[in-house]
Amino acid sequence: MRYAKVPETIVVYDDRDKTSAPLSLYQYAGIVWLDDIKWSYPRANLASLVKVIAELKKPPGETMSFEDADYELLKRVILQPQLTQSGEPVYGIRPSLMIQVSSYEKTILEATSSGL
Repeated sequence: MRYAKVPETIVVYDDRDKTSAPLSLYQYAGIVWLDDIKWSYPRANLASLVKVIAELKKPPGETMSFEDADYELLKRVILQPQLTQSGEPVYGIRPSLMIQVSSYEKTILEATSSGL
């Protein structure tokens, strides 16, 4: 098992639109991680996706717990995102926005094997 605390929601500033909006871990995951094709093939990965979504939906401060196989798949999705034919990540989020929520990836990638 791997464990990580759900981080607080981050207010993201869009320097193009000059607007700010809250973006939770689950919302970010929905944009960047949860639509990756790796969740669909093999079809057994869909069961992992359901479990991962349940953990990512937890409120800030609660502990997420991932079974090892589910965690390894989530980690692979983060580290090796689905790419377009031109070699760019499918999600297409601008770097100026991604750096503001980099702690979300860090939260998952630094999940511990001991309970929190």
